[in-house]
Amino acid sequence: MGSSNAGIHAASFGGVWQCIVYGFGGVRMLDGKLHLHPPLPEEWDELTFTILWKGQKLLVKAGKDSVSIRNLTGTAEVEIEICGEQKIVQGELEVMM
Repeated sequence: MGSSNAGIHAASFGGVWQCIVYGFGGVRMLDGKLHLHPPLPEEWDELTFTILWKGQKLLVKAGKDSVSIRNLTGTAEVEIEICGEQKIVQGELEVMM
């Protein structure tokens, strides 16, 4: 059909991204709130991804011992629950786990 490059269909990348971010990144949207609780595999040192939440682009870096979130847009505060703790991100935030 000409819709894949090197044997990988472009639409499947969205599914792979969701599996990684929602699964290993632990991203959830519950009751209109953003939650993050990353259960990284033991073999991984870090997972980095961006998400767009309520008009704010967030850069998330999840490591074995900490999670950092940087609000790249920075025009509004973002409320987020990280590993069960309520936090507010305006610029950059790091939470030790």
